[in-house]
Amino acid sequence: MAQKHSLNPVLLLTAIRKAVQNGLSAEDVLSFEERILYELQTVESMTRKRWKGIKELSFDQYQACIALQTLNTSYLKRFISPAAAPERSTRIPGILAFCNDLHEKIEAAALKYDPSTSDQELIDLSWPAYSTLREQNTVIRKTLKESTADPAVFSSQTFRAVQWLRFLEDQVEFLAHIKAVQAAARLFSITLRQNKRKKRLAEVPLHLRFFPGSALFRSKISKNTIILTLNEGFIHAPEHVLHAILRLAASTGDKADKQAMASYSSSGEYLRISTGLLQQTSPGNSELGLFHHLGQLADKIEREYFTFPTERPQIAWMKKPSYRTFGVYQASSNTIRISPALDHPDVPQFVVEYVLFHEFAHARVGVRVQKGRHQIHSKRFKGVEHQFARRDEAAAFLKDISRKYSIRGTS
Repeated sequence: MAQKHSLNPVLLLTAIRKAVQNGLSAEDVLSFEERILYELQTVESMTRKRWKGIKELSFDQYQACIALQTLNTSYLKRFISPAAAPERSTRIPGILAFCNDLHEKIEAAALKYDPSTSDQELIDLSWPAYSTLREQNTVIRKTLKESTADPAVFSSQTFRAVQWLRFLEDQVEFLAHIKAVQAAARLFSITLRQNKRKKRLAEVPLHLRFFPGSALFRSKISKNTIILTLNEGFIHAPEHVLHAILRLAASTGDKADKQAMASYSSSGEYLRISTGLLQQTSPGNSELGLFHHLGQLADKIEREYFTFPTERPQIAWMKKPSYRTFGVYQASSNTIRISPALDHPDVPQFVVEYVLFHEFAHARVGVRVQKGRHQIHSKRFKGVEHQFARRDEAAAFLKDISRKYSIRGTS
């Protein structure tokens, strides 16, 4: 395991990328030049005293240092903009209160649902909640259009609420959400009743919810009420995984439960939902990177492979680098997010093109729903993806990045 230290070149690189997207001034370039020089000199000094140089850093810190070494004054000057993007602030009054109300309506619908209920019956049962959800999303779209605002200017709470409501407008996901609430509430009751010390809590009113967040789950247990929130990424989790999470939430879980939760939270189905919901764009040119311009690469892919009959997905760099999930397509918002781990001088252009192509293929092919579950990498999808000329070479490069990350860890 790699050693860790107090400095963080990853955060500095992220700050520079965000500033570039908003438009750099000449003063910004000089300021960043000083910060880069200080960061690299300090890191070099510390690593030589403690270890054998920057190669001993965690993989993400090392990669950031290599990128910072490239960002000299002449390189950064190409990003100078006459005027930085203006600051904007947009609010959607009452959206958090609406989400709380929607949670209550979903819980009420879940109480009336049982596994023998057909999807059509569940649609009828939950229609009041779903119809108000669609109305709220119409208000959100109108607000954004009138203000010409980017969702990234919202607070983190408001942003998650907006993304969550958009996600649930997909009726398949909405029904899966209700089923997950019902299953989790039933399993949590079983968990409490099976434990002598927790048995009395089975009679305490339970508020169980799924919602996007940075945590896998949050629990607040008292004598009068239990509030349990699971990450939205778990709505398609099999019952044994839900049961494992709920035992951990009730403080009755073991190592095997932790492993089950960790394993599922690394799965494609979990990441499709959780990562897609949390990635937010930045005001300004969110396609612009320090080393790769996503918009230009997308144009190249459209020229060489295919075009979109309707609107092309919105493309942006993710807020934080990921070395396991390099791209995410979110159908509900028609957006593609690419990991800034690929915005690096050592990452060839064709590798970034391949990740974009992969996500474009998802947008083109769509997701096949069978028996209430999403089939992401269908035969049709694989047929489209194999058209990319250097697919195997790019996939091997990405696999190597993930391997190095796994070995050397993160900061």
